[in-house]
Amino acid sequence: MKKIILALCAAALLLCTTTCSSEETNKGRYAKNIPACVKGKIKSTDVIFRADEYCSTDGAKRIYDFATPPAYMVTWNDEECNGFMVVEREAPSLNPNQDDWDMGYLLPDGTIEYKNDFYHFKRIVFTQK
Repeated sequence: MKKIILALCAAALLLCTTTCSSEETNKGRYAKNIPACVKGKIKSTDVIFRADEYCSTDGAKRIYDFATPPAYMVTWNDEECNGFMVVEREAPSLNPNQDDWDMGYLLPDGTIEYKNDFYHFKRIVFTQK
């Protein structure tokens, strides 16, 4: 009888550990408090490897970069999912349609200037596992 109870306890513990780990892994893929449109963009494609969040100096605004293939091309969106490009200021562009895009600028200290705000890296909000 003791062996049966011990086996049932071990099975229950294994099930709980597996379930808790799975839930934690699933919850951990997306950091808290990211806009719904950003979560939707991540969920709608399976080619995003990583998404990073950058915050304005006062923390009121956020922007996101999404690394995708080929060769980890990076696309950018603000917290309302409006797309824009980030380039080095004064650098020649390889994009012939650059005038059609809103622009952000990569500054030497690693911050991003976008629409007169300055953003710095805050956290990784998604990584493909």
